[in-house]
Formats: sequence, structure tokens, C-alpha cells
Amino acid sequence: MQEDKGLFQLISSLSPTEKRYFKLFARRHVVGETNDYVLIFDAIDEQVAAEMDYDESVVAKRLKAQGRKPALRAAKSYLSALILRSMRQFADESDTHRMLEARLHDIRFLLEKGLVNKAQAMLRKTKKIAAHYEKPQLMLELLAAERQIVRLLQSRHTETLLDQLETDENLAMAQWQTELELRRIYDRLHLHIRSASRPTAADRQFVVADFAAHPLVRKRSETHTFGAEVLRLNILSDLASLEGDHKKSRSQRKRIIALYESYPHQQRDQVLRYINVLNNYITSCFQLGIFDEFPALIAKMKSFENISREVRYQVFRNGVLLELIYLMNSRRPEEGLQLLPEIENGLRMFERKLPVARMLSFRYNVVMLYFINERMSDALRVLNVLRRREHPDVRRDIQHAARLFQLILHFELNRTDDFLDSLMRSTQRHLREHNLFGQFEQWLFKTLRNLTETADKRQRRQAFATALEEHRQLAAKGLRDLLMDETGLWLQSRATGKTLQEVFVSM
Repeated sequence: MQEDKGLFQLISSLSPTEKRYFKLFARRHVVGETNDYVLIFDAIDEQVAAEMDYDESVVAKRLKAQGRKPALRAAKSYLSALILRSMRQFADESDTHRMLEARLHDIRFLLEKGLVNKAQAMLRKTKKIAAHYEKPQLMLELLAAERQIVRLLQSRHTETLLDQLETDENLAMAQWQTELELRRIYDRLHLHIRSASRPTAADRQFVVADFAAHPLVRKRSETHTFGAEVLRLNILSDLASLEGDHKKSRSQRKRIIALYESYPHQQRDQVLRYINVLNNYITSCFQLGIFDEFPALIAKMKSFENISREVRYQVFRNGVLLELIYLMNSRRPEEGLQLLPEIENGLRMFERKLPVARMLSFRYNVVMLYFINERMSDALRVLNVLRRREHPDVRRDIQHAARLFQLILHFELNRTDDFLDSLMRSTQRHLREHNLFGQFEQWLFKTLRNLTETADKRQRRQAFATALEEHRQLAAKGLRDLLMDETGLWLQSRATGKTLQEVFVSM
């Protein structure tokens, strides 16, 4: 059963481009049996497209209808291996590291066949690429192949060639050891940062001092490749964050961006990593309340989105959400509305792939954007999608806020008193059962009941004004809830007669 689910998940993860590539690959590499594997693939892919759970009986019926009766278990196992083979080849054509690995394999094959001169010609070109992209691990393997060629092609220059080989090997080994050591430090630092136990200030200072004192972290040397320097700057940024110096952390992240932009070929080759770097820097800016760089940084992210589906996914997951949050924080809700088609399209394309926490954050922010623009029906529609499934261990704050906010939206949409009363009673019962009926919740329910019992417009405005004053008192006591700002905005709007957008922009 787990194996079946694994194949289903594997096919679910493929982009349309990857699926097309697989079908071409299957037709080229499976003579006589192609239809069986492609039929199984298509039958599972149809379930993926229909957002169904895996149902093997559907696959079996599809094969039977085509007059096929393969041993399904063995066929699925072979199909899984075939997909992975095709994706290796697909990656070889687009990824420099894998392309170099493929060339190294070709060089070894040529040597096995005794085609030494041809292997040597390919080796020279491949070494140039490995040096250009600073790949010391692969360079060591290429140099090992070159040693074999030097031995096979003895000449009066052999000793000189061997001396140069030793020099090149020593440099590549030092570069590779530097990368490995920085990776070790980076992993240890992350383990410390993400530790479940909260370190004391003294512990943090000790960790920062220990890692910062490491000679490979202190400064860049000739053994620092591009990848090693990116690791070093990330370590410095994380150390600054651990100290609580977010300005210094942001400064180090800015240096990583500058480094990538100084090496355009590395930027092009590592687009996903570069997008992650931009995302981390934008997050640092957000933590410091610095928004002036957001438009240019998000534009940089989006300039890569047509490279591949995976890049487009990362741009959507990181850049588009940050753009929405930026527009909200800079009080530009109308521009936020212009972003919604892109968000809705992205959610349709990537909802299965998005982490649940990110998906909830997207939808919650979309709900609030619709709300601020007085589009209550749209806000409720998205809220209902958000609440379609419970996620007990992920962003419970958002799910709790959504459960409460639906009451405000139904009130705004003038639902019947009986409907709203019934919804409030069921919601209150749920909150009590889960020990979530706190001070804020009690105040919100009392406020909504007062408002629903007040029909006169003047009296209702006064009820809003009273509730607004109570809200301010709760905030003054330090009570913070995910809905505090939104309820305050709503109460102020209705108490003053201004639109939600007018109040929001003036806040």
C-alpha cells in the first residue's frame, strides 16, 4: 500500500514538462511494452488531476479496457524506476553539476574502450567547465581520470604533467575540505538554532563566539569557492540573528545577493538557491520593518519564474506571498486586489505541493484583503476553502482566527438571526470543548450578540463605538490575538461610518 502511494506521490510531484518528457522517454526506451507503462502512468495521472486518492481498481479497469493484463505490481515497480531514469536524464540536460557527472561517466567509458585521445579532448573541456563553476569534488574525480590518461600517454612531458596534477589536486582537495568544514559548521549552527530547548544568553554567546572564531568563518581565503563563500556569509548572518542583531544579519544576506550578482553564471546555474537568498533577505527586511526594497527584490524573483515549473513554484511560494504582505503593510489594498488572479492561479497549480502552513497563510491574507476592500462574499468564499479541512498541528492560530472571523463575515452579509445564532452556539461549543474560549473570544461573542440584537442604525453605531472602546481596553492590557487588528479595524469603520479601506489606509 505504501509502495502504491509512493508511485502516486511521485507522479503527483511531476510538472507538465516533466510528464511530457517522461512519455517521450518511455516511448524511446521501452520497446513493445510502452503502452502498458504509459497507460498505468496516465491512469494514475488522471486521479492526480482530479484530486482523488489513489484507487488501483481504476488503473486495473483502464488496462483491461485496452486489452492489457500485465503483472500490475511488477509493472508499477518498473514504472517507478523508469520515471526516475527519465528524470535523471532530464536533469542532466539542465543542471551543470549533473551535466558534469554525465561527462565524467562518458570519459570513463571512453577510457574503458581504449579511446584515450577522445577521452582527453572531452576531459579538457569538462575541466574548464568544472573550474568555471568551482566544483572541487568533481574536479578531483576529473583529475583522477587525467592521471589515468597521463599514464596511458607516456611522453617526455609526463613528469611536468604529474607535477601540475599534484598542484591542481592539492588545491581542489583544500577547496573541497573547506566546503565540507563550512557545511559542518552550518549544520551544527542550524541544529542549535532549531533546538527544542531554549538556550540561555550565555549559551548563545558561547556558540556565537566559538563559530565566529573559526578561521574559515572569519575571512575568505583562496580555498573558498563560490559555494563556500555563500556558506560562510550564511553562517555569519545566522550568528548575527542568534545574537539578536537583525541589522547585521540583514547586511550579511545583502552581501550574499551581491556575491551572486557578481557571478552571473552562478546565479543562472543556481536560480533556486538565488531565489531562496532573495527570500531570506526580504524576510530580514520585513522583520526590521524596512519595505522600500521590496518592489525591486520581488521583481528580481519574478524575472526567473519562466525558467521552469519548480522555479515558478518557489517564486509563488516566497515572492508572491511576500508581495501580498508588503502591499498590506504599506496600506495599498487596491493594488493587492490586482495580485489576486496571480494568487488564485498559483494556489490552483501548487496547492498539493505547498506546505500547509504556507497555504493557510496565503488564504488568510487573501480573506483579509477581500474584507478590507468590502468584498464580504469573496472573503467568506475563500475562508470556507481555508476551513475545508482541519490541520491540528499546523498554524492553529490561523485556523482559530478563521473560525471566529466567519461570524463577523456572516454578520456583515446580513445572515438571518437564527442562522447566525445557531452558528455562534456551535462555534462557542467547539471552543469550550477545546479550551479556546478565552477573554478575547468571550468579548467577541458578547459584542456580536449585542450587535445582532440592535436593529436601529443609530443605536448600532453606538454599540460599535462601545465595543471599540472595550477593544482598546483589551489591547491596553496587552491582550494580543491574531484577530485584534482586524476586529479593531472593523469596529472603527462601523463606529465612524468610514469604509474599512479608509480606516485601514489611515492606520
